[in-house]
Amino acid sequence: MTVSHCIQLLTFTLAGEVYATNVESAREVLEFAHVTPLPKAPPWMRGVLNLRGNVIPVLDMKQKLGMGPTETTRDTCVLILEIDFDGESTLVGMLADSVREVIEVHPTELEPPPRFGSRVSTEYVKGVGRRHEQLYILLDIPKVFADHDLELAQEAKTIDFDVAPDAASPRELSLHDSASEVTTDSIIGHEDAL
Repeated sequence: MTVSHCIQLLTFTLAGEVYATNVESAREVLEFAHVTPLPKAPPWMRGVLNLRGNVIPVLDMKQKLGMGPTETTRDTCVLILEIDFDGESTLVGMLADSVREVIEVHPTELEPPPRFGSRVSTEYVKGVGRRHEQLYILLDIPKVFADHDLELAQEAKTIDFDVAPDAASPRELSLHDSASEVTTDSIIGHEDAL
């Protein structure tokens, strides 16, 4: 197995279980800070945050996947993901209980989604992997956020904050792999979760 054939995954927790997304879609990991709620938004739309002058919609992934709302703790973080929407990249914040690590896996190490028994609808699952005897679920993030969900996220971005660009920005954290510092410069994360 050569490194060139491996894919990098960012692992995170939801409801005590480990999930993953392709590291290429992740832009930043932020410490959870104030999120401005949106009126009449669906329960999984937590609100918006101001990130260096940009309005970023924040979605509660646990709520979206039917696991109930995320209770915020000191480990709660927001993964900033870049998702393609109608041929245009859009940034979306995804609430997670904690961030774990960036791992490298060979695609053959991933098994297809199970037919039943998963806490997540298998339509959102790309595969299931194992790392150190712990299972993790690789989510298909574009499928999780269907077009309707991304439309709501795009609408949320039109909100105008009356604050200086950095005044309400959340604090960024650094992410380190257990073996070495992560080389993907744009990913920053939660050291306490490692």
